[in-house]
Amino acid sequence: MILARASLDVPAFKPPSTTARETHLRTVFTPYPSCFGNHKLNHALHMAAICQLRQPHCDGRAYFERRVAEGKTNKEAIRALKRQTSNTVYRHLVTDAASTHG
Repeated sequence: MILARASLDVPAFKPPSTTARETHLRTVFTPYPSCFGNHKLNHALHMAAICQLRQPHCDGRAYFERRVAEGKTNKEAIRALKRQTSNTVYRHLVTDAASTHG
């Protein structure tokens, strides 16, 4: 608390058990997303794709069946459906942002 009030560099007073790299990784803010992806967003897109597949007369089901007819495996077709779903969601977000700020 005192170090923070004195505006001293708190990471400089690290315990000897931490390395400089660990301290650097903990203190540096990176604006880039994780290279491992956003697991919560991926799960939400996966659930949206699976829900579309369960509906017999849904556009997503028709898209999936077209991809399988093209020779893709089920896994590849689901991946394509998730990509299409994410593109649609992004398009809606951009449209909403433009109408809100414009």
